Amino acid sequence: MAIILTRKRPKKYCMPPVRRKSPDIYYLATSELGSITIFQRKNGISLMDLSSGLTRPNPRRSWQCPDKGASGGFTLIELIVTVVIVGIFAAIAVPSFVSLIHRSNVRAGADELYDLLQYARGEAVTRSTLVMIAAPGNSSANWAGALSVATTQQTLRKIGASGLQAGITIATAVGSIAFSPTGTSSATTCFQVSYANDASVTPQFISVQSSGRVTPPASTRPGGC
Repeated sequence: MAIILTRKRPKKYCMPPVRRKSPDIYYLATSELGSITIFQRKNGISLMDLSSGLTRPNPRRSWQCPDKGASGGFTLIELIVTVVIVGIFAAIAVPSFVSLIHRSNVRAGADELYDLLQYARGEAVTRSTLVMIAAPGNSSANWAGALSVATTQQTLRKIGASGLQAGITIATAVGSIAFSPTGTSSATTCFQVSYANDASVTPQFISVQSSGRVTPPASTRPGGC
């Protein structure tokens, strides 16, 4: 007598689709949970957010503003603190920046005056004639104004009415200097270039010797000044 043993297959458990309901949210699920749909209905309008697999409710419509927690920007307190910090840094930086501009003007004005003196001497030697560099009205107080370089017959170069640089003053004892064809100078003098309303700016000094030699601008007073 043969005994045949057979393995009893387990009965496949099948669960009908489950539907659960909360006051505003509906859940639909299959027995294998292959897909879950979660949606919300309100006033007869479905707010379903479609996607593959799991679908979650979208409680806000596209025309509504974003959630408060997701919005970017600054609060009023943060804005005030930022403005105060920027103001503090600006108050610290502005005086130093203004002083830097004043020093730059003095240095630039001294360089321009040095170049003009050298030009006048060079033209006197080249043209073999007397060349004069003069302040307006041949006044020693006007060297920061419209300077001119000229021979006895023509003007070679002229600085505009605004002068060399804004805000600078030039102190010297003469109103004009003439260079001879041999390059010698009619006067021995010293120019002190400084800023009118800023005593913290170091002056620049230029000296003209009787030999016609013009010393470059320097912050230390050279001999003869």
